[in-house]
Formats: sequence, structure tokens, C-alpha cells
Amino acid sequence: CSSFTGHPKHAIEFRHPGYPDEHSKNVILTLKAFDDTHAALHHATARIACAIDGYLAHTRDGGPIDLKEDDLLTDLVYFFRIPDAPDDRYPVFPNFDNWEFPHSNLPSNWRSIVLEEDDGDGEFSIPVSVSNLSGALLNRDNGCVISRHYDYCEKAHLCPVNELAWFRHNEMHTYNENDQLFDRNATNDISNVVALRPDVHKAFDEKKFVLVPKLGKWVVHFTAATSHLGQLYHNTPLDLHRNVSRSQLFTRFAWAIFPSVLSFLEGGVGREVLVRTSQNGKHTWRTETVPPEDAVKRFGPPGSPKKRKLELPTELQPGSDLSTPLPFTIKRARISSSSPKLPSDFPPSNLSFSGALSTPSEKQSHLHTLPETVKKPSETLSIPAVRKSVDHMLIVGASTVNTPTEYMAMIPIRALLLVDVHRSTVK
Repeated sequence: CSSFTGHPKHAIEFRHPGYPDEHSKNVILTLKAFDDTHAALHHATARIACAIDGYLAHTRDGGPIDLKEDDLLTDLVYFFRIPDAPDDRYPVFPNFDNWEFPHSNLPSNWRSIVLEEDDGDGEFSIPVSVSNLSGALLNRDNGCVISRHYDYCEKAHLCPVNELAWFRHNEMHTYNENDQLFDRNATNDISNVVALRPDVHKAFDEKKFVLVPKLGKWVVHFTAATSHLGQLYHNTPLDLHRNVSRSQLFTRFAWAIFPSVLSFLEGGVGREVLVRTSQNGKHTWRTETVPPEDAVKRFGPPGSPKKRKLELPTELQPGSDLSTPLPFTIKRARISSSSPKLPSDFPPSNLSFSGALSTPSEKQSHLHTLPETVKKPSETLSIPAVRKSVDHMLIVGASTVNTPTEYMAMIPIRALLLVDVHRSTVK
């Protein structure tokens, strides 16, 4: 691949050959084409996103395209065909929950990739317990596996914790290093986690990128536009430890891709889908025709866990008496003594994985300081002015707020005080 592009309109459509193309409602997947400035996409990554067994064609009844696995797709539209399907209207898995993991049929480029070996000290000869997982992970990965930053790294699950039911149905525990993990801890295995910087972890959980093989190396592949992360890390090669499960990496890849299938189910005519059924502890899959009006209700996302919103006290709920005294006191906040840190300006970078893959350190060399046209906080607001403004609106010292009305009026002042505007503090 050549230079990275994060243009949100650079995308390629993959259509189903068994349905009419009316109003472009026959698109199984639309994948971002970020592997070249002229909109291109890694062939194997795109094909496997559609399915493991099958090929891409230029027409609905055409033969396989003449490209190698690591070549680039450059056309705007392809058809995904399955050669042994009884007819062109083959069924699709409607979502991740119904997807069957291909235990003995991982893609060849996923199976053949070589992972980093141990250094011989036997650090993981004893299975890692849940209580020791974070420490063992940081020791194994030596920081974020993508940015190589060490501070504040978090454990990022490959098969998400909230997909525990799917994990059990597909017997994914067979890939765990620790065979003594049960119930809710089943996904907390060293083979199912990697260390990521918090912002990178958030992008990972928001399906902004996946980890896939290209040219025999694990690389970061962005599937959605971002402000800076894609420019920095798209196609960055990774040295993943040997006990990072490639099966769980493939699970994460599928989990990130499946939400795009819902648009296909919603458009056009009823779609043939494979739905998992369970009977006497055994799982089978049956084919159903799902009308578009039922797609979201049956196969839409149940809603991802969200951080709990700040809850106001009962006294501050709508309709409450604002003259009632609050059951707590609020003290004036203090301005932090640390210096303000302004975001760096990240210019576009020319990244590639053709020939020699770029490394994070090379990409980070593109960072430079903030332009001088941006004023520092100390040039726009002085501490005496802040103190005067604050003291005018608050009682000096430990202030007590007596009513909800005073509490609500104080909110913007507290927001001001939480901003790091100077090295000094308001006494």
C-alpha cells in the first residue's frame, strides 16, 4: 500500500450478487479505502470482511479478480461471490451475535503470520490470574502495543467483555492460556487482551480500527475517519507477543465489521440470513427470510454500555423546591498549580507499509510545537483578575451553599476554577 488517506468519502462498496441493485440497496458492506491517497483498500482485508470462503468479482456473475492478497482494490464497486453456493442468493449472518466462529477455518494469511516468541525466561509458564492480569499485561507488552507509550496504559479486550454470551456459545475459552477462568472472568485471559493508551483504547472500542495481517505482519488498519490517530498509526506494524490469540484478533475484526451489515438488511427486499438456534445445549443455524422492517428490531445493536451520567441530588430534580436547603456543602475549588498543556498540531503524514513499514517513532517525528500565533493563558488572563472575579462571587475561604438556587448559580464558577490557567493557586 502507498500513502494513507483519511478522507471520509474514500470508500468501496461490496454488493450481493443475488439481489437487484435498485437504489444501491444491495450493498453488503461499505469499507473505508484508506490505503492510498487515491482511495484504495487491501484486497485480503476486504475479501475476508465479506466472508472467509469466497472471492471478489467485477460483475455479479464474473470470476475472481486478478489480484494477489496484498494488492490494492481501486474500483468503487465489487461483488462478493461464493463459488459453491447453490444459487447467488446465499444467506448472510445478520449480526455478530449469530455469527459462528470458524474454529478450523481461519484465513490462511491469519494462520501463517509469525508472532513474537518468548525471550526464554518462562514468564508465562504459570497461567496469569485475573488479579495479576494488568501487571502481567504491561510487563508483556511493555506499554501500548501501537504507540509504544508506557504511561496510563489500559487492558483492551479483543473479544469484548460484554460479548460473554457469544464467547460461551462459541467455546472461545479453548484459546485461553488460563483454563481456570469461569463465569464472568472467562474473557479476562492474557491471550484476549493487549495494552493500549487510553485514547487509542477508546478508538478501538468505538470500532475505529482493527488489527489485521498485511505482508506477513500484524498492522493497524483504520476502518473509520479520525482527526489524528489514523494519520499517525494506519498500517503501523506491531510486534505482538506469541500468546496474543490470533483467534481473538479475528473475533475483534468480525465484531468491528458486523454493524455495517444492518444497512443491507434494512434496504430493498427481504434478506436470507443465518440465525442461531439452541436446543438441548446444542447450537445450530437455520436460514430465514427477514423483511427489512424487522431488521433493526431483531438484529440491531442492543446498546453499548455507557458511562453513568452525573445524577443531580433529589433536591435539584425538575419540579423540586429550590428554596429547600441542600443536604451537603460545597467548598470552593482550587486552581491547579500545573502548567497548561496545549494540544500539538499534527500535520498529515505519508505512511506506508510497502517495502518497509513505518514505525510509531518515525511517525511521531512529524509532531511539532504549537504555532506562536496561539496565545498562552497567562497572556490573556491574569491571576489577580481571576481572584477578583472569584472573590466577588464567592465568600473567601470554605464557602457553604445553602440552597439549590445558589448551587446552580455556582456551577459556571466551579467550571472556571477547574481550568488550569496559571501556576499559582487561589488561596
